[in-house]
Amino acid sequence: MRYLNKMYTSPPLQYLNDLSAWVTGVQDFEQLPNLIIDTAGKMLQAKASSLLLLNEDKETLRFDITTGDKKDEIKKYHVKMGQGIAGHVAQTGEPLLVSDVSQDKRWDQTISEDVNFKTKSIACSPLKINGDVIGVLQIVDRKDGFPLNENDLHMLNVFAHVCSEAIRSARRLESTHRKNLELNEQIAQRYKIVGNSRELKNAVADGFKVSK
Repeated sequence: MRYLNKMYTSPPLQYLNDLSAWVTGVQDFEQLPNLIIDTAGKMLQAKASSLLLLNEDKETLRFDITTGDKKDEIKKYHVKMGQGIAGHVAQTGEPLLVSDVSQDKRWDQTISEDVNFKTKSIACSPLKINGDVIGVLQIVDRKDGFPLNENDLHMLNVFAHVCSEAIRSARRLESTHRKNLELNEQIAQRYKIVGNSRELKNAVADGFKVSK
C-alpha cells in the first residue's frame, strides 16, 4: 500500500490524485469501499465513520459499512430520506458540516441515544453516480476532542468521490458478471448435449476447461 503511505504526507490538493492511483492498484472492488471508509476514519481521526447506501425503495438509507465502538449496533438501523444530518444530505445532494449538533434542528439523536454514543459534530458528504445520490459518507467527532472542521469536510468530499467511483466500478463488474451468467444459461438451454458415453463426457469436460 505505497499509495496509502503517501497520502498521509501529501498536501490536500494532491489527495484526490493519490487516492485515484490507490484505487487503480486495488483489484477487489467489493472490498474497496471498506478500505476507503476505514482509511477515511483513520486519516481524519474520527471516532466513527459510516457508509450509508440508498435502499431500493429510494426512501431509506441503510448503514452498509460502519467503524467505531458501536459499529455492530448501528448497522441494524435505517435512516429515512430527510431524517437527521445524513438523511438531509441524501435528500439535498449537498455536503454538510455540523460543528455542534445540539444547536442544529436537523439533528436526530434517536440512534445516538439508543446505542449510547454521545455525538458532538458530524460531517456528511453525498455519494453520487451520474449525478444521482446513491448514499452518504459520514464521520462523527474527532478523537482529539475538537469538533470537525471545514478541512475535515473537504477531505471527506474527496473520499466520497473516490468511494462513489469504486461502487460504480463494482456495480459495473457485477452487472457484467450477471449478464455473462444469463448468456451462458441461455446457451446451455438452447444447445443441450444428448448422450452419456465416456467419450462424450470427456469431450465436454475438456471443452469446459478451455472455456475457463
